[in-house]
Amino acid sequence: MAIGPVAIVVGLGIASILQEPAGRAGHLPASALAQSAGGPRPLFLPLLARAVRWPLPAATWPTPTAGPGDPGATPGRQPTATLAATLTVAATETVDTRPTAAASATTAAPAGRPWPDSRRGILIFNDQLPGLGNLTEAQIRFAVTHYVGTQKLTRPDADRLRALNPDFLILHYRLGMGLGYRAAEGDCRPTGDWLQIVDGARWVREWPAEELLRPTWFYAHGGEERVFFCPNGWYLMDLDDAGYRDWWMGAVLRQLADNDDDGLFADSLSVPNLFGGGVWRPRLPDIDAAFEADWARRIDAWLAELKARMGPRYALLPNAGNWVNSRDPVRYAAADGVMVEGFASWGPGRLYHPADWRLQMDRVLAMTAAGGILIAQSYPDAADVEHRMFTVASYLLVKGRRSYLNQEYAMAPEWWPEYDLPVGAYLAEPPARVDELLDPATGVYRRDYEGAMVLVNPGPDTRRITLDAPRWHLRPSGGGLVPPDGRLPAGWTLSGPVVRELTLAPGQGAVLAAPPTPPAAQGSRLPSP
Repeated sequence: MAIGPVAIVVGLGIASILQEPAGRAGHLPASALAQSAGGPRPLFLPLLARAVRWPLPAATWPTPTAGPGDPGATPGRQPTATLAATLTVAATETVDTRPTAAASATTAAPAGRPWPDSRRGILIFNDQLPGLGNLTEAQIRFAVTHYVGTQKLTRPDADRLRALNPDFLILHYRLGMGLGYRAAEGDCRPTGDWLQIVDGARWVREWPAEELLRPTWFYAHGGEERVFFCPNGWYLMDLDDAGYRDWWMGAVLRQLADNDDDGLFADSLSVPNLFGGGVWRPRLPDIDAAFEADWARRIDAWLAELKARMGPRYALLPNAGNWVNSRDPVRYAAADGVMVEGFASWGPGRLYHPADWRLQMDRVLAMTAAGGILIAQSYPDAADVEHRMFTVASYLLVKGRRSYLNQEYAMAPEWWPEYDLPVGAYLAEPPARVDELLDPATGVYRRDYEGAMVLVNPGPDTRRITLDAPRWHLRPSGGGLVPPDGRLPAGWTLSGPVVRELTLAPGQGAVLAAPPTPPAAQGSRLPSP
């Protein structure tokens, strides 16, 4: 039953600049530059490779196939990389690969900026921002006061943000097991734009001068000396090769120092064939236990050496992808945490099989229990409130002390009203396994906070829940791009009825707060958090 809806005016919102399709582009093609104050500035405008040649599953749930120890887990993982569209022609500088003393040092540096405690509320790590010359001063101030950090910024932009917030975190972006070359065209021909990365004050070509390359640096397979990743235009490297390790790690450590970064985001660092064997040239095996075990060993050894060289000054955060494949043996033990891209679902309208959702949540819980950093990232449809709330509720279900959420919608600053849900701090540390949060009486997952009860139904059945007391069922209205004046539209609110019963279909989550005191009149608004 319901008592009438009440509303909160939330702390942030979104209007319209530089909107991009859902998805994330790790690199910048050389032509994707836009003019900004201080010179050319790149914009990421990705096209979803998986929507063109590497599609996501068409069904709401992929057909489950049992994996070792995980009945019902899906056998494969879809690629998370994206192709990028272009705007204007960029310079073609190559990265400075000169070794430095800092690059080869293994002694521990002082610890860097702290990752904020996330036990209270919902903390946001924004995946990427455009060059600050593309933003107004109000949007820039919004970003540094509403996000804990971002990545892929030049040193001048980083310095400008840190003048406003000295603790603002910035990650350096590099491929975890690849070397960026050129975007693929036609039938996976590497003839498109050169991929670029940040190097100090500049965006530069990632591919080094040809005379620096060594044949042994590249992973060979199927009689070919090099293996190319079609969706994003990079070559798979031999992580066991000592020469490549020294060159790559030396260059990255120099870039971290030159950029004044707080850590390294190592993208696409998963067993290669779990992206799908057919997205590589030459083709990799679709399923091969020996191949997968060997690559898991390579990745974990690579991370261990990289972290030893980075020391405590920098966080090491690989992209683990969606982490729903029970065949995936990578442990990421040496890393400081992970990004889970495709957190809680494939995307709007595309649920994981419940066994896959549980597998992802269990892996997240194991990492957060060890004190690891979590960046839980999804790609929402602004109009799909159910998907957004399911993502947020799943995050609240498993988050720990350094857990951050991002519903990535555009390059420009964005905000969703559900980020301001008045949950307070969680009442207990997260458990070892998500099933410890399953309420047998209702058949849904539950976690309690100071100010709210969080419920999640991953499926497969619809659940009817009777509450022990009236609760305020809060849902968002509005959300999107932050307007140029940095002020959120008045219609971006949290509102909802006070209820004693509710129904959760598969793929729905709910945040139920204590009723307002005194009860608010229908349609009224409470002050912004």
